[in-house]
Amino acid sequence: AVPNDRTYTYKQPEDKRTEANPPELTDRMWGLHNTGQGEHRVEDADIDAPEAWAITTGVKEGGPLVAIVDTGIQLDHPDLNANIWSNPNEIPDGIDNDNNGVIDDIHGFDAVNDTGNPEDGNGHGTHCAGTVGAEANGTGSVGVAHNVQLMAVKHQKPNGAGFLSDAIKGILYASDMGARIQSHSWGAGDVKNEALKDALESSPSLHIIAAGNSANNNDVRNDFPASYILDNAIKVAATDERDQKSTYSSYGKRTVDVAAPGDNIYSTHLGGSHKPLDGTSMATPHVTGIAALVASEYPEATNKEIKERILNGVDVLPQLENFVKTSGRVNAFNALETDTIAPSAPGNFSAQAAGPTGIDLGWVASGDDGTSGNAANYFVKFSEKPIVDGQAGPGQVSFDEVPNIYPEGLSTQAGMVSGHHPLAPSNSNRQFHMAVKARDNVGNLSEMRSSSVNVPAAKITFRDDITNNFRAWQPSGSWSKVQEPGRGTVWTDSPNGDYQNHLNSSLTSPTISLQGLKNGVLSFDSKFSVEDRFDKLHLEVKPQGDNNWKELKNYDGVQDWKTQVIDVSKYDGQNVQFRFRLRTDNIGQRDGFYLDNVKVGGQAQ
Repeated sequence: AVPNDRTYTYKQPEDKRTEANPPELTDRMWGLHNTGQGEHRVEDADIDAPEAWAITTGVKEGGPLVAIVDTGIQLDHPDLNANIWSNPNEIPDGIDNDNNGVIDDIHGFDAVNDTGNPEDGNGHGTHCAGTVGAEANGTGSVGVAHNVQLMAVKHQKPNGAGFLSDAIKGILYASDMGARIQSHSWGAGDVKNEALKDALESSPSLHIIAAGNSANNNDVRNDFPASYILDNAIKVAATDERDQKSTYSSYGKRTVDVAAPGDNIYSTHLGGSHKPLDGTSMATPHVTGIAALVASEYPEATNKEIKERILNGVDVLPQLENFVKTSGRVNAFNALETDTIAPSAPGNFSAQAAGPTGIDLGWVASGDDGTSGNAANYFVKFSEKPIVDGQAGPGQVSFDEVPNIYPEGLSTQAGMVSGHHPLAPSNSNRQFHMAVKARDNVGNLSEMRSSSVNVPAAKITFRDDITNNFRAWQPSGSWSKVQEPGRGTVWTDSPNGDYQNHLNSSLTSPTISLQGLKNGVLSFDSKFSVEDRFDKLHLEVKPQGDNNWKELKNYDGVQDWKTQVIDVSKYDGQNVQFRFRLRTDNIGQRDGFYLDNVKVGGQAQ
């Protein structure tokens, strides 16, 4: 592991190219526009930059300020010097004119030496800066947003290594000085640091972060800062000229958001030169440049809105499905689209089947613009009251008041969308009302479609709040009962405030029968505040006669009280125990996990 007080630029994958016969400029810039010419190229495996530039090339004066948090920038590079930011409140006179703690920070900050001279001694930062914002001067290379202000923030030495404390200083400087977007093509290893996370999380900037070059699954093995779960960040994997994930690129279906061109990326380098490099370091500034274009075209857009435009505007590629959250490679034109045409309403929205523990539902897929294209996603709502679009009347509920449900296994085949919505078991017959709207990549919503379905009663074999089974639970470690306002007695792993580090404490149920059940489910109400990724509440099951616990699901992050429904049909006909087990690491404490209203039931066989 890289020591916790070190950072490093991502090591470039082995470069097997030669410069004997370099390609023409248009071929060199394949990430912006790929013509498909060449043995290893696929047409349109690019970000559609020329199409985006028909909308905007960025806004320099008064536009978004982009910080390149890296090894510095060659400030007088002929393709960059016209786009280098100048601090309006500082003059080169040996005095800290703007009282920000840095003397003569005219164009940025050198956090390594605590000076205002962020000149690049490595070339990595200059290369990243060129992909973001090299000017379109007809020579060398051109940036994704070639009308932009680039702030140079240096936190690494010429050898590409540095101290984590300097990276944090650089992030804080860029945030304080008004950087709208920060680009991070570097890593700090697999040991987390709360100060780094806090610096990123509290920043008003949108942070674009490289996934790493170790072909690592970041969902399983950490690589910071990419492994932090942050609302104000986009994590980036790399693709090659064939639109495949680059062999070296780290990935993560949960922790990495998008992919972008990262192989053979031609950009600015030291000495006024240009050269091709590979890496998620090269992919990241493509996304940074797109973010700058979006912020230029939509100056009032929030971090969330810019992020949603980029994530919803990807070109979805089957080969990326298991590697990044969006299953897609970024597309600048889609992210910028000025779209006032709402999707068509989903057709034939209805329940295909309904049982005591779940509803299978489906509808005809919607378009992006009317019936043209494909909707980005869907908002599906369930309620025991009729759902209406707009103001609700007596006995009704407004669509906007009902939480969005993401049906399990949502899939589209032959123009039909289908999914499964699990239900907590009840010993009464019920009627559920459902509604859906389609959403396009810029947030336009379709008209609402609604339906209703009758759900039969379930056979319930365990219910802790009726049979007094609360007393039969087996707590260990910190688990205890507490009084929760509005609920009465509930279980929690943190009865005395935030949980402790190095915990492995559990709450084990009595033996519960799934005899005579079909499509059995475990349901419970929970709320939790568990440190993202590093601490976990593990829900486990053990069939009678088996000595091994098997994980059903794990929980982290923050969520208010909500009913969870877990499919346990694999154990229909058996006797089982369930266990809620909290494991924590050596850093970070939270309020923990709270549990109430546990039920087991299903369809009577």
